[in-house]
Amino acid sequence: MVKFAHIALWTRDIDRVCAFWERIFDAEIGPLYESRNRLGFSSRFLSLKGGIIEVMSGPWVADRTPSM
Repeated sequence: MVKFAHIALWTRDIDRVCAFWERIFDAEIGPLYESRNRLGFSSRFLSLKGGIIEVMSGPWVADRTPSM
């Protein structure tokens, strides 16, 4: 089993990423946090058997086109 303390992922779509981790890895999804100090920043913590993943979003996160 892989163990880690904390991994942070940036995304434009927190709900979609959380749904993936919940469906595939049975992650427990924490409540949505929306910062009062950093306008547009939001995050959720996902609890896994091996550690915690923080999924974060903000208006500065650019859309990314996959390269071939």
